[in-house]
Amino acid sequence: EEPYYEAIGDEIDLFRTETGAVIPAGAGLAARAFTAGKAVWSADTLNDPRIEFNPVMREYIARSGNGSMMAVPLRVHEDAIGMLTLTDRTGRVYSQSEVDLVQAFADQVALALQNAQLYEQSESQLRRMEALREIEKAITSTLDLPSVLRVLLERIDVFLPFSAGTTTRLFDPATG
Repeated sequence: EEPYYEAIGDEIDLFRTETGAVIPAGAGLAARAFTAGKAVWSADTLNDPRIEFNPVMREYIARSGNGSMMAVPLRVHEDAIGMLTLTDRTGRVYSQSEVDLVQAFADQVALALQNAQLYEQSESQLRRMEALREIEKAITSTLDLPSVLRVLLERIDVFLPFSAGTTTRLFDPATG
């Protein structure tokens, strides 16, 4: 099985492979690049004393024959938001101009990801504002309580981004 990396907890301090092995921060080339905040590369990662791998990662790289790697942070305003990794046959040496080119590409990818995220946030905010407008319109246009509650319950999902059950209970002072 190919390893994948998943952040554990709120901080990136541990990584887990698909098989469940936990990798300490700084282990593997991508984690080193993320920690360093800059591109890191090696022509032979398995024999590079600066790079630590767990047995699952080491076995995967050895099987693939792609021991030459470059890991480049996806940066937005100098903050790393992800990683771009490249692999090639063991022994492949990356020139500084190649590293610079990949970093420039990674910076553009990070900017595109951030723009997409900002766009999604703007669209979400717009949906919330439209829902509030519909609720406000229902409240001010009718005194029919079931109609107002129907609109409220139909639009509440915009404010609750998870599956939820809703119960509406109204207190009747006359009957208690």
